Amino acid sequence: MKAAPNLPNDLGKRKTLKSLAGILGLSVSAQAIDALAEFDPKAPSASANVKLFSASQMLCAAALADRVIPATDTPSATGAGVHLYLDHHIRVCTSGAQQASLLQLLDNLDQQSKATHGKRFSELTEAQQQTLTKILHEGSAPFNAQEALVWRQFIALVSFSYYTSEVGATQELSYLAIPGGYDGDVPFSDVGRSWSLAPFV
Repeated sequence: MKAAPNLPNDLGKRKTLKSLAGILGLSVSAQAIDALAEFDPKAPSASANVKLFSASQMLCAAALADRVIPATDTPSATGAGVHLYLDHHIRVCTSGAQQASLLQLLDNLDQQSKATHGKRFSELTEAQQQTLTKILHEGSAPFNAQEALVWRQFIALVSFSYYTSEVGATQELSYLAIPGGYDGDVPFSDVGRSWSLAPFV
């Protein structure tokens, strides 16, 4: 019997997603893990298959994701396709009430941005975006404690999405598909980066 060629990688992806979800405090069902493991944000169909976010919500979510993980010497969250992954993840893995809370937060953030600066959140400068997200993080007016909680959940989802992506697992973190022998006394300066929970999705 010929073995399914993608089975080991698929099992590895599911194990990685489950482990990282637990670390970040996310509740993800086995069925949702299957759906997430099959999602490829680099596929041409990914941007065309946005089903949860409206166009303005997607722009806001993308800008927010880049505040969580901005571009440095490695790509930002959107550079890894996190904004597309978020639409899929939230639609597949969260309840209707959780989805409504996040969409309401994105809409409110745009409204507050327009009230303060006359522009949508995605159109603000990085400094302006950072100021608004700081207020949101604190749950201070015009935001509230519930919105601050939703924002923290969003941060966890962005981190989950980024570090299970190819970019996050191989550029931001160090990655070896088949690690070498164990050496428990290696100076961190020789390694340079933490190791990812590969394989990536």
